[in-house]
Amino acid sequence: MASYAEEVKAAALALGSDGCSHVPEIFQHCCFEHDVHCRTRHTLRGVPISSAEAAARFRRCMHAHSSLRWLNPLSWWRWAAVRKFGPQFTKP
Repeated sequence: MASYAEEVKAAALALGSDGCSHVPEIFQHCCFEHDVHCRTRHTLRGVPISSAEAAARFRRCMHAHSSLRWLNPLSWWRWAAVRKFGPQFTKP
């Protein structure tokens, strides 16, 4: 049985994700998951998700994978970028 991370990666790659350009490998899972959310407007399990929820999950994922947790400046910078420049959508 594949892990959640493996399922997310497979789904993201099937959607054409590059796993975020120039992101440290420890955050690549977070990027794959965010790409799935943005491209399908659903979680991997099929639950509708808004762009704000997708961005918040992206930030929390990076915090969880960082030794600095919520103090990691990269997580806040990427979160701000996806909120400002990423796709804006609402739950269907």
